[in-house]
Amino acid sequence: MITTGDMSEKSAPGDMCTDEKINQYLQDIHHFGTIENKNALPEKSTAEFKSLLLSLDAAFVSLRACQEKAVPLLIELLTPDNSFNVRYGAVVALGSMGETAHAAAPDIIKLLEDENKHIHTLAAKTLGYLGPNAAIDLVEALENPNTLYDVVYALGQVKINQKHPVKEIQMILTAIVENASMNLDVRWVAAASLVRQGVDMASFFAAHTLFSPSSKDIECAKEYESWAQADKASIGTNVYMFD
Repeated sequence: MITTGDMSEKSAPGDMCTDEKINQYLQDIHHFGTIENKNALPEKSTAEFKSLLLSLDAAFVSLRACQEKAVPLLIELLTPDNSFNVRYGAVVALGSMGETAHAAAPDIIKLLEDENKHIHTLAAKTLGYLGPNAAIDLVEALENPNTLYDVVYALGQVKINQKHPVKEIQMILTAIVENASMNLDVRWVAAASLVRQGVDMASFFAAHTLFSPSSKDIECAKEYESWAQADKASIGTNVYMFD
């Protein structure tokens, strides 16, 4: 599993981000991806597999630490020709950079339509951390019914202490909650997103019996925030977790 090191790290020593070092990180990432694309990875319990995974882990940790210099390189790793774990690792590395990786928002938006559910779910979780431009892109993505649920979820990630159009987002989420013709699951996740934005939605859950207004529902909504924070704090952890 990828652990990605200390998330408090803000920058890397200059000798970690030379062109030579960065090329080595990319070689290690592509090496893992090539083997994975050939379905030739060794058994997970073997020392050989663990060695490959540690190399992939170290490469993403080091590349992420290069901050702005790494962003376009990580964006290139999002393309469908790359293996699952390479793409997944690139998304979580970009998410760990926060607004530094704002340029990746349009590319991560595209991943909301990815056929792999783990990729598009991770993309939704990541988008709320990428800054004002990402928030604007998310609002525009609401027009696509195929990704509406994930986009509404991602809007709940937007932080009040960041420079996002939070009030506008809350108005959009409220409109979704109050739209009786909207898909029930989408309305519920919009309400959960508002809870994560700090809006008291207890009366909504109480007033709409379709939402089974139990304490479990409210707790589940609030847990989204802790899950999101965990994803950001351990970005990359358990990358190789899916068969």
